[in-house]
This record gives sequence, structure tokens and C-alpha cells, in this order.
Amino acid sequence: MLFFIVLFQKHFVDVSKSEEFLNLTKGEVLDILVRDELYVSTEEQVSHVIITISKKKNPLSTLGQQGV
Repeated sequence: MLFFIVLFQKHFVDVSKSEEFLNLTKGEVLDILVRDELYVSTEEQVSHVIITISKKKNPLSTLGQQGV
């Protein structure tokens, strides 16, 4: 299990694009994002993940922006 956690932390950006990651609950994602051990080049990478998950979890929120 420790190996998986370390691997995930080192490859966060790649793993965060996977369908499995995108299907995690909000609580599970928050538990991951608050870790100091995440390996990212910039904070923007984490922001992008949050935006991607938000759009996937709440696709209806974008309907108002499209004039529907």
C-alpha cells in the first residue's frame, strides 16, 4: 500500500487524468490534494485538477453559461 501512495504522489498529474481518479468522491480528492507530499511543478497543476473534477462532478453547472 505504501508503494502505491508514493507512486501516486510522484505521478500525481498523470494519475489525476485517469477515470478512476475522476470518479473519487469529493472527500477522497480533498484528502489527496491537502498532502504536502504531492509532486507537482506548479500550484496551477493542482488548480487544473480541481477545475476538471468540478466540471465532471457537476456538468449541469455549465449549462447556464451556454444559454440553455
